[in-house]
Amino acid sequence: MMDKQSGLQAEESSPKWKTRQAQIMTWGQLKRTYKAADRTLNQTSVPKTSVNIFLAMICMFGENSEEDKNPETNASL
Repeated sequence: MMDKQSGLQAEESSPKWKTRQAQIMTWGQLKRTYKAADRTLNQTSVPKTSVNIFLAMICMFGENSEEDKNPETNASL
């Protein structure tokens, strides 16, 4: 297949990894994530700015991903 912008030949290949389709967050999940991020900011004495809350929420997603990889840690929650 020819790339129109660069004029170079593009290789068609399947991805080397498989991804899972994520479910859309519910309003309750969003509120729980916000509250967990807010607690994290309070515990670490970080100012509550929109940027810090956003970053803390992203960290919550990362923590959940790690828990999904290690199911034995979920049993203790």
